Amino acid sequence: MKTIKQGKLPLPIAPRATWFNTFFAQHFWQGCAALFIVMNFSTTTVAQDATASLQFDSVIVNNLSDCSFIVELTDTTIQSFEIGLGSERNTTNVLLLEIDFDNATNLPSGITYARSGPLITLSIGQKPRLDYYYGQVRVKNAQGQWGEPYRFL
Repeated sequence: MKTIKQGKLPLPIAPRATWFNTFFAQHFWQGCAALFIVMNFSTTTVAQDATASLQFDSVIVNNLSDCSFIVELTDTTIQSFEIGLGSERNTTNVLLLEIDFDNATNLPSGITYARSGPLITLSIGQKPRLDYYYGQVRVKNAQGQWGEPYRFL
């Protein structure tokens, strides 16, 4: 690198443009457009019919605790919904239950149903306090077709 003396401090002279600088200058906006398209597609999500979560009571006796399955529906014009709970991925070995919407008369013993708008709380009795539960909920629409399940950990 060449320097020009000015007073006592030498000042560097900028090198000429390299092939990288030339390439960058020619393709900068194309790269920005491609990045925008990729980012735009990566943020697109599929709408779910319902979301769900699991809540345990803080009181634990013999590793058992009262458990509630919380379901939030995006549409309340449905026939029924199904909840599943498993101790391993893609299983429903703890609980699998189809519930007619707003008809809590045919529930199994020990399960209660409460609804406030699109939010449904199902008390599902005492369950073991495991490190993980795999849950899912899916909705049967007014035409009798099942939607895609919403799965959670």
